[in-house]
Amino acid sequence: MVEGLTSSISAALGIGNMLERLGCTVDIVSNGQEAIDGIMAHDYDAILMDVSMPEMDGIAATKIIRGLDGEINKTPIIALTAYDKLVCAIIFRQQEAHIIKF
Repeated sequence: MVEGLTSSISAALGIGNMLERLGCTVDIVSNGQEAIDGIMAHDYDAILMDVSMPEMDGIAATKIIRGLDGEINKTPIIALTAYDKLVCAIIFRQQEAHIIKF
C-alpha cells in the first residue's frame, strides 16, 4: 500500500489492518519511488496506490511500473484517491480500479 499524505496514514493503517485480518501480508510505503523500489524487490499480488504523494505521485509511479520488463508490469494497481470518478477515469487508465477516500 502506498499512502503519501500524513493525514491519511491512519486510514492506510486501518485498511492495512483489515487486509491483514483477511490473511494478506501488507507493506506500507510513503511515496511512488518507494513503491517502485518495493515492487522491484518483492513479488506483490496487488498494489493500492495513492495519487497525491511527495517525491513521486501515484500517476508517475504507475507509468514507471507499467514500463518495467517482465511480469512485474502486470501487477494490478488500485488507486486510492479522494478524486471523483470522472477524474479517476481520466487519470487512471493504466490502473485496474480505484477506491475513493472520504
